[in-house]
Amino acid sequence: MTRSRQFNAWAAAARSWAASQGLQDRLRIVFVLVLEDKCPATPSGKAVFANLLTAVARDAADQRLSGISFRRSCLPNSASEKFEFRVDGVTMELHGSWSDLKKKLRSGDAWSNDGTDYSLTKFKTDQESARSARVNALYWTGA
Repeated sequence: MTRSRQFNAWAAAARSWAASQGLQDRLRIVFVLVLEDKCPATPSGKAVFANLLTAVARDAADQRLSGISFRRSCLPNSASEKFEFRVDGVTMELHGSWSDLKKKLRSGDAWSNDGTDYSLTKFKTDQESARSARVNALYWTGA
């Protein structure tokens, strides 16, 4: 919840700045609840994530913050583990190569090449494909 409170303070400051610049209608804030969460695709794992989502949303409401969307970013430890599940109203963010992930992502989701060796040229090509699927593309480089 410490991270949630820090996020809420940052979101309030960002909204205030955007309003002072006349940009409040152009600002979209997305909170990735737990970076690379490992809630398993089991009833108990889904319940843990749902409880976290409820607590964070309540915290935002207590701070009078609205219009914040949530995103889930799951990361299995191995190919045999299943962490990917969907939550109503929460988009997904997956990291890796576009060719490995494109069938798992839906319109409104986000894809990042994070953790892969991608040239900017390769990313631009895959970004076009992602954008055609209405998937947000996030470029990461170790440099």
